[in-house]
Amino acid sequence: QVPIVVVRPQSHHAQPQPAMQSEESQAAAEHIEQVCQLDSELDRLVQQWAPSMDPQVWWGLVQRPRLDLLHRCADALRAGAGWQESNSGPQPALDQRMWRSGFHAIVEQLRQMSGPDQPERLAERGRELALDMIESGWQFLQQLADQLAAEHELPVELPLRIGFLPPAVRCTRWQRLGLLLIQRLYLNIGDLLRYREVFSGGADYSEARSWYLKAVALEPKNGRTYHQLAVLANATKRRLDAVYYYMRSLAASHPVDLSRQYLAQLFEEARRRAEAAWRQREAERSKRQRAKNAGSSGPSLSSGGLRALQQPNRRCRVEVWVPVSGAGRQLSSGLLNSDEEDVEQEEDLDQLSFIEINTAFTASYLHCHGKLFTRIGMESFQEACSQTLLELAAWLRHEPPAERLLQLAAGCVFSASWAARQGPPGAAQYRSVQLESAVRLALDFAAVLARHCRHLLAEHVKNGGCLPLPEPTRALLSSLKLLLDWMEVSPEAWNPPPLQRDPHLQPQLDVWEDLASLFTDCARFSNRPEVRRQLLDFEESKKPPISPPGSCRLHVILQEDVFANGFTPMLNRTPIFYVAKQAPAELSAVTDAPEAWSVRERLLEDSIRLDACAVFADYLCGLEPPLLGYSMEAGGAYFSQQLDKLASERMEDCQQPQPQPPSLEFAEAGIQDEPDESGAASADDELAASAAADGIRELRLRKQELRRALDEQQERQRAYKSALESSGQRYMELEIVPINLLPDTNCYIHYLGEIRSLLAMGKHNLILPIVVLNELDHLAKHGDSSEHAGYVASQARAAVAMLEEAFESKAGGAARRRVKAVTAKGSTLDTIAFRSEVIGRPAKNDDLILSCCMNHCQDKASAFMPKDKDQPVRLHRDIVLLTSDRNLRLKAIGSNIPAKTVPAFFKWSGLPMCRN
Repeated sequence: QVPIVVVRPQSHHAQPQPAMQSEESQAAAEHIEQVCQLDSELDRLVQQWAPSMDPQVWWGLVQRPRLDLLHRCADALRAGAGWQESNSGPQPALDQRMWRSGFHAIVEQLRQMSGPDQPERLAERGRELALDMIESGWQFLQQLADQLAAEHELPVELPLRIGFLPPAVRCTRWQRLGLLLIQRLYLNIGDLLRYREVFSGGADYSEARSWYLKAVALEPKNGRTYHQLAVLANATKRRLDAVYYYMRSLAASHPVDLSRQYLAQLFEEARRRAEAAWRQREAERSKRQRAKNAGSSGPSLSSGGLRALQQPNRRCRVEVWVPVSGAGRQLSSGLLNSDEEDVEQEEDLDQLSFIEINTAFTASYLHCHGKLFTRIGMESFQEACSQTLLELAAWLRHEPPAERLLQLAAGCVFSASWAARQGPPGAAQYRSVQLESAVRLALDFAAVLARHCRHLLAEHVKNGGCLPLPEPTRALLSSLKLLLDWMEVSPEAWNPPPLQRDPHLQPQLDVWEDLASLFTDCARFSNRPEVRRQLLDFEESKKPPISPPGSCRLHVILQEDVFANGFTPMLNRTPIFYVAKQAPAELSAVTDAPEAWSVRERLLEDSIRLDACAVFADYLCGLEPPLLGYSMEAGGAYFSQQLDKLASERMEDCQQPQPQPPSLEFAEAGIQDEPDESGAASADDELAASAAADGIRELRLRKQELRRALDEQQERQRAYKSALESSGQRYMELEIVPINLLPDTNCYIHYLGEIRSLLAMGKHNLILPIVVLNELDHLAKHGDSSEHAGYVASQARAAVAMLEEAFESKAGGAARRRVKAVTAKGSTLDTIAFRSEVIGRPAKNDDLILSCCMNHCQDKASAFMPKDKDQPVRLHRDIVLLTSDRNLRLKAIGSNIPAKTVPAFFKWSGLPMCRN
């Protein structure tokens, strides 16, 4: 036996006399000695079971020594013995002996007795014995925990009520040991309740989970509690919860190494599911592409290859889209632009139900983080990350719960922290590929949250809303604040910012621009007079709230702060109590119902989160170099300084003469231009010359790589041009300035709000063909034969009313006309009172709409034909056809008429879509 050092409970009321200390120590030593004897005897009896033995007979042998062991351990623990390990060496504490011999060994033996290889009669008897033992066992442990808390005055109720133990609650060392003991008892109770579901064949682990969560509240730094929660999540097939809890187990101050193995297994399963889903998506996409190409009559180019070389009978062209303001240019090549494909992919995601998009997003999220955790398949990480972010944006539209968003944000923080821990030693000066990718994912995740939060906040303001904010907006701000807190405590992880993702991948995100826009919207929302009256001044406090709540100052604890308690990437930040400075009498005037204390709590929480956004915006502005800027001229707006910084650096590089570096020969030889008096180079000069030589070598290698890449690009261009010349084709370039927009009939039905916004902007002319107006009249009167007949008819009536109002308001005015009615022959009408036109020969409505577009494009050969045969044919277009009809878009592109869907055009213009 290893000698045991007995720890005597330290009473904070009075110090006992030495004689009393000796008597207590002797009594505790006797308890421990009896426990060790009973433990050995019980272990011997448990091992006597044989497959032919009746479980009832075996239970009669072990029941009495087991009960004696439990009561002896309980008496010793109440006396204060065995609350910690011995100083003479590691050994199980009394509560661990009690659990191992009195519960765990018995349960495992009963599981073997009730296994499938046993006779049904004996197996059923074993299950009954196990359920009876578990039911009495967990009640015994609960009673013991309550007695320990009462006898030793342990502060258990407060952390169970608010979720954590406040640092202001002063605990002696003995009380902290007692809290750890009660936490282990709660874990044992949860394990017994989990075993109960196993023996009964059920799957309701809610009661076991509640005891595990109580253990988390008592000690959030223990990784075993999170490991057990992950076991429950695995048992109920909640893979995302299991991954989160395994991450928390590894990111605790006392981690469980076994969680790493289980986490790797979950990521391997996620990889297989994600790859299967990817193959299915690619098969469906290829099928749609083949169907498109079968009916197309124009070129089909993509950024990944030159498909036009495989189709020599088709013309090849590039579209140059120029905004009306002339602020920028966008190149897009091919039959259907990449914007169209991206919009189609987003529309496909929007059409999925919540269950479908939740399943797809969960698989992509786990697959993406599995690459970061295992460092396997990092070559395809950017594509996996792109798919995850696209599905995240679609998933957010279904208003997920706040706890799930916090789990996802914490997963991104863990991946970045894990990648930093797995790096080689001494690598603090650079980021590995794994760390760079993990930080980029966390920032992109924050950008998606910020973008969607801006959208919800704009809708809330549009509907005239004030504080408190809607629950979806509050959930987004909560998870976003968790990421901002991580960025605040770990600036070395993301500053300087990581490299941007491949610009060809969607979604195109700029975290600093998105954060700047969100901070600007939050600041302007807070400065509204009706909102400013509702904002509450607050201060931080370390003291816990006083009950009852109606008789004290208003206290709140943010959910995200309690959620991240004990999380090592957050530097184990303890949650803070926020106290409103107003008195309850003043707070009663804030809301219409003074009794609604929860409403006032939401007001205070919104005030704290909006203030946190403002503080972090100032923090980004104060960095060196700053990431955000603030402009009073723009109405108090934040803006990103990353693009401006890069542009200014390029400008300075072009304007200022660059110093010529020393020659490589002098640098390698260590020769100085001006030697010192002694004629020998100093040690510092030799080191500087060596460093200069290394820098010159790196620059030369980089120059060779860039030259090689440029040569390869020029070689591809020459091959492409020679292939076009050999096939007798001419390269065509369309310069498109969308001054005139011609929406098809389906645009007025499905995107009427967007057309209204285009008219309100005043930058584009709206071209209205008479055939479109006739179709809208017909739909308004007769409806549609589909299931959405009522919706189509109402939208058509609203569109006709809008057009009639536009013509009436412009008639006779001096303002420039923004709505033009045209006929199929190109005539412009001043009114839409006459809605019939004579057509020489029968034609389809699509052909008539296309004729209206072609009438705006009077091309003359002398204007667009180049003098040099090597130069492309350049056409100018100031009209864009907006339609959701794929066949009409193909016909328009075949006639050199630019065509886009409304979502694709709004995405190119940077305008927000109107969501009904």
